[in-house]
Amino acid sequence: MSCLDADTVLAFLDGQLAPARAAEIEGHLDTCTACRRLVSEAAAAGDAPVGEDLRAPPERVGWYEVKERLAGARERYLAMDPRRAREVVLELIRGAEGEMLPDEAERAEKVLRPGAGVAHPNLVALLDAGRHGGAVFAVTELVDGEPLAARMARPVEIEQALGWLRGIARGLAAAHDRGLAHGRLTPADVIVQASDARARVADVAVARLLVAANSGAERDDVHAWGAIAHALLGGDPQLGKGSDDGARFPPGVPAAFAHVVRRALARSPSARFASARELAFVLDTLELAAPFAPPGDDSAPTSPVHVAALPRRRWWLLAPALVVAAAAAVWLALRRAPEPLPAAPPSPREPVTLARLVYRSGHAIVARRGPRGLYATIALGEGYGVDGFHTSAVHKRTSDGELARVPNTEGAVLVAASAARLAVLREPVYDGTNTRGMLALLDADGAAQPLAGDGADVVGADFLPDGGVAAVRVRAGVARVEAPLGAVVYQAQGVVWSLRASATGRLAFLEAVDGRQRITTLARGGSPVVLADDGVWRDVTSVAWDGDRLLVAARRGTVDNALWALDAAGPPRHLWSSPHPFVLEDVTADRELVIAELDLANRIWARRPDWPRDREVSWSDRSALADLTLDGRRLAMVDTSAGADAAPAIYVRALDGREAVPAGRGLGGLLSPDGRWVAARSQAAPWHVVLTGLADPWERAPGEPAETRALPAGDIRDYLVGSWAGDRLVVLAMGDRGNYVYTHTVDGPPHRVGAWPSTSTRGPFRVSPDGKYIGDADREGKPALIEVATLAVTRLPHAGTVVGWSADGAHVYLAELRWPLAVVRVPVARPAEAEPVLAIEAPGPGLLPPSQLRVAGDGRTYAYSAQALRATLYRVRGALRDDPAP
Repeated sequence: MSCLDADTVLAFLDGQLAPARAAEIEGHLDTCTACRRLVSEAAAAGDAPVGEDLRAPPERVGWYEVKERLAGARERYLAMDPRRAREVVLELIRGAEGEMLPDEAERAEKVLRPGAGVAHPNLVALLDAGRHGGAVFAVTELVDGEPLAARMARPVEIEQALGWLRGIARGLAAAHDRGLAHGRLTPADVIVQASDARARVADVAVARLLVAANSGAERDDVHAWGAIAHALLGGDPQLGKGSDDGARFPPGVPAAFAHVVRRALARSPSARFASARELAFVLDTLELAAPFAPPGDDSAPTSPVHVAALPRRRWWLLAPALVVAAAAAVWLALRRAPEPLPAAPPSPREPVTLARLVYRSGHAIVARRGPRGLYATIALGEGYGVDGFHTSAVHKRTSDGELARVPNTEGAVLVAASAARLAVLREPVYDGTNTRGMLALLDADGAAQPLAGDGADVVGADFLPDGGVAAVRVRAGVARVEAPLGAVVYQAQGVVWSLRASATGRLAFLEAVDGRQRITTLARGGSPVVLADDGVWRDVTSVAWDGDRLLVAARRGTVDNALWALDAAGPPRHLWSSPHPFVLEDVTADRELVIAELDLANRIWARRPDWPRDREVSWSDRSALADLTLDGRRLAMVDTSAGADAAPAIYVRALDGREAVPAGRGLGGLLSPDGRWVAARSQAAPWHVVLTGLADPWERAPGEPAETRALPAGDIRDYLVGSWAGDRLVVLAMGDRGNYVYTHTVDGPPHRVGAWPSTSTRGPFRVSPDGKYIGDADREGKPALIEVATLAVTRLPHAGTVVGWSADGAHVYLAELRWPLAVVRVPVARPAEAEPVLAIEAPGPGLLPPSQLRVAGDGRTYAYSAQALRATLYRVRGALRDDPAP
């Protein structure tokens, strides 16, 4: 058996366990020294904290000045970081027998440090780590809040409890995505932040005492989440952390949520959610469903309701002892786990359920039912390929959820599958609109099959019911639908994708025509029928057939990420919604869906000359780079995680390890060269620019507002783009009769320089430090320099966009925003010359080309933001349950 958790130890000491379970624990204690020590400490502690370390606190650890010991069993101190001028929490972590040996401390430090810099709104950030004598130390944020363990002792509104549980799952998911797992999560490790009641998970990067890092750490975190949820929602206290799907909850807890908790608490790790990311996705899905009454109680209230206060149990006394004496960051290993599906089909009362189909880390590009189950093209990080992703080959899902590579599919992309064959694109090339390649047919073992026709211009295909093949080819900008190959049945200017054939031979596909998306069907020998072209449909990702009825994954009206049914009679029917965009890959024979859930996260990376590699500096998964100071010491980011209804939040982060601090809300986020001000366009009419003072943002007390001032707009009607030049803000803005260039000082009205010349205004608009030139792009997207005094335009004979200036303004930096990023330096006095200065590789797989790149004045410090796209395969059961089978 595994080592004991706090709940189990206290239940064992209190005599609450069944005789068989108690005997099992006694047998384990005979062989486990660590657990014997833990039980002994618990028995001796009574109502006092376990493992109290009475050694005298050090005066200084590294450059951190220790102020006082914090309450609790762990050796934690309130400390001051003089470099950051801010209080932090510093923890010393020693070995099981006291001081660590040098090599032990070195190993602990090496595995602890990767956790530094992992930032998320639901995580307490690890700021620094290092060695101190015979111990390692970890420095974390000082969060003003209350441990969830203490908050659970008072009544909690159920909506608040559900919000905390979703936040905990999201924080764990962010850690899991970065290769870290908590491993010993308890309510004592969750802080409810005072300012906004947000749940933040602490100590993700700090190791556990009693268990070593293992490949099941993600599922351990899921189980721990289930235990917290069970207690927080007022579950039966007799069913402790060892419970499974027998866990019971009081009236008012939504049955759908209870179902998720039971699955998280499953005894078998393979039956739990594979990771917190999967758990968070399912919880987000439940946000879209109406509350369910508990089974057997149709009259149970749903809201508002108070969950019971936590029973008076002493598990919290023991929680700190679990991490007293060791440190390690838990890197995740790849798992090969069976698919967790309900044992029986869902009843009409149960919610739609999702099960992840493959657990290996990767990006699923296309998935289809094939000769022997599910086939998919999975990008696994083995070299660049189609669409800028790291691609490998077509894989077959085995019965235990593992991926087996199909022979003869290296570099190929799956486009269709039938009961006997696979269709793939060989030598795929992404042209900015389509992925096109040469169509090839294979059997289940990857052997080539005869194919009529050739040409590397196929963008999609599907099998016809008679065994033939339908395909979409693009030639000279014209999309042609052939059914079968060689027989053109439809053609149009524009983009055609998601070609699917029904069991009766009807074709369906999506088109983009004049900026509008439409859904078209075509019966054999008939004329095209446009089912949707009313301007209401948005973000249509895919179609698939359910018998002779068409299923569409799209946004329609105000309903996002939804599954719709279209047939000849009646309006579109809404069947199911997801919290995230998804692609409908296929419909199984028993009317279950195979979807690829799309997780598109905005991430920011940066690098200083003294860093060995690029580091992620994002605040959340919705962070985008806004600016980088000329000296490369600070960057500004815009965060949209608050939702579409709120103005974007602006954060400033220093590239010396300090955490991100808020700097107001608005559009822009332009940092002055000295880092003193950040300028943002207010979303309130009339438009104006607000400056936020950032002289010492890390010295402000929590909640203390920064200095702000609104710049007078003068005759400016709207601000478009801008950039700093010294203490002036140079902007392109809309005036009374057109677009003009203006200059602003921090305390004066705008000065109109002149009318904007005929460049595109879509460029980065980077002004040189001396204020002489504006770097922009012309209407063809080529870089250009505009002299501020005269607004004369000089087009540069190079590819790329302006991404920065040298500190003296004598050179401009250019780069094309695609991987790998190649940055060149161009002298302003000799614009025909160019010198390479940087070659930036993508820091990981699944990254789209960067949307922003900023290079500091030294030409070596830089920051960029890019979207990390991951598509994860799920089986969805119950979305078609209430519809009659076609």
